[in-house]
Amino acid sequence: MSKAKAVGPLLCWAIAACGGATGEWAGTVTDSAGVAIVQNPATGLWRGSSEWRVEETLRIGTAEGDPNYQFGTIAGLDVGADGSIYVLDQQAQHVRVYDSNGVYVRTIGRPGNGPGELSQAAGPVLVGRGDTVFVADGMNQRVNRYLPDGTPVGSFALPMTSGIATRWAHMPGGRFAQEQRPIPMPIPGAQATRMVHAVLVRGTDGAVLDTLLHLPEGKTIQAQGGSMQVRVFETEPLWDVWPDGSSASGVSTDYRIEIRGPDGRLERIVKRPFERQPVTQADQQTIRQALERLLEQQGAPPVARQMLLQSLTFAEHYPAFANLMAGPAGTLWVQHVQTAADVAASGEIDLQDLGAANWDVFDAEGRYLGVVRFPDRFNPLRFVGNDVYGVWRDELDVQHVMRLRVVGIGTDA
Repeated sequence: MSKAKAVGPLLCWAIAACGGATGEWAGTVTDSAGVAIVQNPATGLWRGSSEWRVEETLRIGTAEGDPNYQFGTIAGLDVGADGSIYVLDQQAQHVRVYDSNGVYVRTIGRPGNGPGELSQAAGPVLVGRGDTVFVADGMNQRVNRYLPDGTPVGSFALPMTSGIATRWAHMPGGRFAQEQRPIPMPIPGAQATRMVHAVLVRGTDGAVLDTLLHLPEGKTIQAQGGSMQVRVFETEPLWDVWPDGSSASGVSTDYRIEIRGPDGRLERIVKRPFERQPVTQADQQTIRQALERLLEQQGAPPVARQMLLQSLTFAEHYPAFANLMAGPAGTLWVQHVQTAADVAASGEIDLQDLGAANWDVFDAEGRYLGVVRFPDRFNPLRFVGNDVYGVWRDELDVQHVMRLRVVGIGTDA
């Protein structure tokens, strides 16, 4: 039987720790077999000047000029111990390193499939202990390792037959968390094996040390009749990891996020009111038209545009959220979904990121604080302390690396 949990003193502490929020939290916390169920109201704790915001502190990139500052397709970035920024450009097939002020330092890797070389499917990049650089490369089915000066120092295998390695994150002790998704279609000539959707814990030598999370299968990419189908707005399992090894995960069918401690034990379930909205025929038409305009602007031939548009299907409802991130000071950040109305207003769509600029923020106890808005066309990739690093696209769709500072949080995380 669930029972009410005392929250008065803890709530006062949480308010003080989160930068002076002055509202009265109207949610409830109940205990279910040792798991705290945090049911949030629609309104957050922030009031007026207590609201957090982000300020730009660094931008790297240019549309013309020095090629060391031009990006094609950024597929990942990370930050070294000294604040150096490592950016993987899939189009260039290498990693560029910049100092903390955004000044170009060196290039790591080069195109190819030989030792230390990278394919156009490489990504992301991770900076481990001693600033050793790791670059996952799905096409070459391995993870390359480099010394800080860019010298290749071997690799470990990442066989496609085990599943598709997608998202990666840092774990305590220099380990990595890696999402492994089942392959939606059989691999010709490969022995059929049962694959699971999970988040694995890997050592720096590639060894699988543990399973962090078991995830349900995603539904965005599906195989039908020997071809791939993309279902726009389909629900997906999402996850992230805090520096202490705690994790957050949820399926975007519902606004329900599970928080696990470093030992993997479920500690908290965070909820917020949400009513899923239907994806109407008019919404589908808006998305298709925006995507067709984008493909035409990028020079895609008519046949390729038609094939991609024919591969699109749509979920019946919008998901409850687009993404989640483990933020500073134990906060949880949850991204709103970009609806057809948002696309119509901006005229832009990116099938790799259907998230909106607004993010809900919850404190370390799971209580809803309010909304932080990132710059339009900014995709956050990595929190480091109170800074968030990501990719920003200008009005010409040119990519830049951008660093933002979270203002109002109080103390550095």
